[in-house]
Amino acid sequence: MLYTADFETTTDPEDCRVWAWAICEIGNPDNITIGNNMETFFEMLAKHGGDTFYFHNLKFDGEFIVSWCLNLGLAYTDDKELG
Repeated sequence: MLYTADFETTTDPEDCRVWAWAICEIGNPDNITIGNNMETFFEMLAKHGGDTFYFHNLKFDGEFIVSWCLNLGLAYTDDKELG
């Protein structure tokens, strides 16, 4: 399925975080999922393997995704082979 996605954030240096997120199935505006932190966003992603998400502003929202992954200890690699 195809979804649109967006984050609402605070950029306060003392409290910089995603405080709300939403996805909506493209072509089906009644299929909306919302959450209020990155943990629930990634839990939602795990349930939507193979789906495509288009972000309203990925250049900005992507910083929160990358930061979350790096803080979990995931590392960047150019190697595209799995396992």
